[in-house]
Amino acid sequence: MQCAICQETVNDCVSCYGCQNHLCYGCAGLEEKSYRRFNQDKKFAWRCAHCKSRKNEPSINEAVLKESRDSKNRVNPIPELLEDIKTIKCELEELKDSCNENNKRLDEFDARIATMEENVSENNHIKDKLAITRVDFDRIHHEILLKEQWSRLNNIEIKGVTIKTGENLFQIHEALCKVIGFDVPKSQIDYIARVPSHNSKDKLIFARYINRYTKEDFIATARAKKELYTKNIGFTGSKNRIFVNDHLTPHFKSLLKR
Repeated sequence: MQCAICQETVNDCVSCYGCQNHLCYGCAGLEEKSYRRFNQDKKFAWRCAHCKSRKNEPSINEAVLKESRDSKNRVNPIPELLEDIKTIKCELEELKDSCNENNKRLDEFDARIATMEENVSENNHIKDKLAITRVDFDRIHHEILLKEQWSRLNNIEIKGVTIKTGENLFQIHEALCKVIGFDVPKSQIDYIARVPSHNSKDKLIFARYINRYTKEDFIATARAKKELYTKNIGFTGSKNRIFVNDHLTPHFKSLLKR
């Protein structure tokens, strides 16, 4: 056989599976011992250097194509990712708007709370003023009550004397003076009249004396006479008990009842 490369005639050679040429061991780049150890499949599939280089070219192209496909596969999800990014961006915008709205509401709440705090502070100020005013009012009211009672300092109150048509209060007072044994001249009486009684249909007799000491002595003498009735002053058929007291204001009368 003739070697396809060196054109020498050889008895034994190597056959290339790719180009079907016969090559001597030297041109094939093989040692005879090594080749003879190949099994039949390996001998059948052996290729020369030229065919091996041709086989590698498609492999490179395939690698490039594979890389291209991989790149394409990596690029293909990008539009979907962009859509996802747009969606996320929209959601972030909505979240931002929601946060802004919440911040606006919080600002409104802060403003309301500040207003309420101002109102509370103002109310506390008014409350303090009212407390001071209340103290002043109570003081003035107490002074008025004292002055009102002071204006009655010379007055006496006669309770239990039945009203009679055409009665003369001066005569009734004179009869009472005789019964208790204490003379009060008419000139010492500044004023005498009947006044309505609280929670009673009967009207009391009150008299204002010129002198306070005359009033006090009259009341003390009348109280010393423990049993004093209308029959004692000329009211026949009447058994009402007569009471002589200081002419107190309603306020001081209520204090006595406590």
